[in-house]
Amino acid sequence: MIPIPTHLREMAAEAEDLGEKLRFSLRCPCGETLFSLEESDLSPKEKAAERAHEKAVKALFSDCPYGLSLTYDGENFHYWKHLSEAKENGEKEEIPVPPGPQFTLHTVVRCRCSSCGRGSVLFDSRLHGYDAVTAEEPEAAQKDALFFRQRTKNPVRLQIEIENDPDLGSFRANTDLDFDEEQYADAFSWITIRSVSPMGKKKVLFEYETA
Repeated sequence: MIPIPTHLREMAAEAEDLGEKLRFSLRCPCGETLFSLEESDLSPKEKAAERAHEKAVKALFSDCPYGLSLTYDGENFHYWKHLSEAKENGEKEEIPVPPGPQFTLHTVVRCRCSSCGRGSVLFDSRLHGYDAVTAEEPEAAQKDALFFRQRTKNPVRLQIEIENDPDLGSFRANTDLDFDEEQYADAFSWITIRSVSPMGKKKVLFEYETA
């Protein structure tokens, strides 16, 4: 059976072996099974900056009666304005596009117990999953001032599904990595978080491919 990721073992309950998947529910150490869920997102200020940049770029492309073309040099994309109907061999000029605003790229999902208020990180793309665990220079685990949006209106039961190789031997054979059991447990390739209604209806709230 796929092992439970180390940071979730204290809260994991009712684990179900699905071969290359492992499914389990969450239970707070206080015994509660209802949680709120929130996910990191761009702040309103960051979204406004992003919209302003998109508007400025759109304005640059507004006066192109003969169309545009796009090239890639291996590092950057280049936008070209055609100056005549002869697009293949006709004259063209590059449109300089200013770089967009730079935002935090990592993803964090956390839950909060509806009884004791304890907060727990369920996933942090800098720390959890295959790419994070196998990185030569792991990202720092500092607590950034991220903006979070609620993913649940009311407290719900949460279920997590992890994808990984079915056992440590298979993982080592497929990756050529000499990981121990705990490293293998944390190097999952996919995570899905679902809410479960009192009637058993499930809804995907978050999913992320880590490899």
